[in-house]
Amino acid sequence: MDFSTGLSSVTAAQMQTRMAMSQAEHVLNQAKLEATEATDATQKAKTPEERAAAYKSLVKVSRDFESIFLDYMLKTMRQTIPKSDLFGDSQADQIFSSMRDEELSKRMAQAGGIGLANIMINQLKRHI
Repeated sequence: MDFSTGLSSVTAAQMQTRMAMSQAEHVLNQAKLEATEATDATQKAKTPEERAAAYKSLVKVSRDFESIFLDYMLKTMRQTIPKSDLFGDSQADQIFSSMRDEELSKRMAQAGGIGLANIMINQLKRHI
């Protein structure tokens, strides 16, 4: 095994990890912004209509957060699988896998996910 080949694969793996972390940070920052907006809405809610809207916002943010968590978990799990020449490992395959994981995590969260959103909703609805 050539040393330069091993070095380039480590560098590529490190770059992929950094890109994934950067994407996760961006999505997390977006979720934080939405959570802040939902918190502001719940604190200002005085009428039943405002409380209902605040609860709806809380549910959306909780589901979005669970989706982000599931997406990160799926991507991290996928990184542990050894790459194989049998199925290919092109840039297109990686992009498709990333998009598939993102959509799968959204659908999982909407269908009930792992229960993280429900726990968050039950904990935070007391503040409405």
